Amino acid sequence: GIINETFTAPAIYALNGYNLTIKGTNVTISYKNAAADAIQLFRTNYSLVVNNTILNSFVGVNLTNSYHNNVTDNSVNISKDASYGILIHTLSQNNSITANRIVTNGTNSHGINIFRGINNSIIGNYINTSGSSANGILVSTPSGSNAIINNVIFTKGTTADGIQLSGAVSNNTLQGNIINASGTGRGIYINQGINNTVISNSINTTGGSAAGIRFDSGVGLNFSSNLIRTTGASSYGIYLLAGVNGSSFIANTIVTTGSSADGFFLDLRSTYNNIEGNTINTTSSSADGITAQAFSFNNNITANIINTTGGTANGILIQTGSQYNNITRNIIGTN
Repeated sequence: GIINETFTAPAIYALNGYNLTIKGTNVTISYKNAAADAIQLFRTNYSLVVNNTILNSFVGVNLTNSYHNNVTDNSVNISKDASYGILIHTLSQNNSITANRIVTNGTNSHGINIFRGINNSIIGNYINTSGSSANGILVSTPSGSNAIINNVIFTKGTTADGIQLSGAVSNNTLQGNIINASGTGRGIYINQGINNTVISNSINTTGGSAAGIRFDSGVGLNFSSNLIRTTGASSYGIYLLAGVNGSSFIANTIVTTGSSADGFFLDLRSTYNNIEGNTINTTSSSADGITAQAFSFNNNITANIINTTGGTANGILIQTGSQYNNITRNIIGTN
């Protein structure tokens, strides 16, 4: 139904439920009900939320301290700021979020947000966000061991990332996702992550300074067999900010066409990383294949195939102050 009264309680609320089914409802919430959720499960387990249509709620589907639920085949369309298509939080665990269609249009309105969620599966969803800082999927600390697999994600706003892992999130898997960021957002942004795996994703960014993946201050990232394309100026294929250590980047394909868009960029104090077997192509001026800035120590850069065709573009650039890096068996072509 259409909810037109002023309220902040959910339109559909399940408390301490078990084995419930919420199916085939149509919930439209007017703008004056800014804090109202459409469907909320609170301490509700082993339940099904399927084939519902939700418009203009604060949160489309909210799982709070709930376990083993299946949220599937729902349509969620939200135009409010600071809202969420689907929210998983407060120690919600082992939930399955599959085959949903989520569209958000507001600032800071994320498609799916996992906050303090553990071992949840986010699989096969279609997500489209158009507001600034509106990420397709946001995983926030202290979430861990979530699987984000085979989702199709479009973001259009400024600083709107396809997938963002924020804070000390750990042991998450990002696999087989198709990500298109047409604003200034990154394809995947990991901030302080620990032991996360990013494998076989297809990432395309078109904005300036919009890296395919940016990794800030973390350890133990396994990043392999991804396809990354960037077209904006200074849009690195892979960008490791200061303090990224002990991570592996293996068998990725990276193509950049923007000016000063290096294929792989290691910022200050990136250490003990393995960069091996990647194929890197850059086509614009000052777009180096791999750059290691000062104080990047003990990195292994080996068996990569690098082609640069822009003027003043180096195959591999090791800046003054970087030491003890192993650079072997790379194949480099420059024009």
